[in-house]
Amino acid sequence: MFFSQIYKFDKKTFPNGAKDAISFITRFIDNEEDRKYLRSGNYEIRYLDYDRGLNTLQTAR
Repeated sequence: MFFSQIYKFDKKTFPNGAKDAISFITRFIDNEEDRKYLRSGNYEIRYLDYDRGLNTLQTAR
């Protein structure tokens, strides 16, 4: 599973990283098998590269 690195950076909101997001997300999944999979923890959490440049203002052309 891939998550934004925001989950690693924001320790106040997500002290356990993406694991905190999974418990939240699971509540909104309709498929019981998918919920069981997420609750099992039998997967690797990976984080996407974070491009801080996306947060800068660019001059309009």
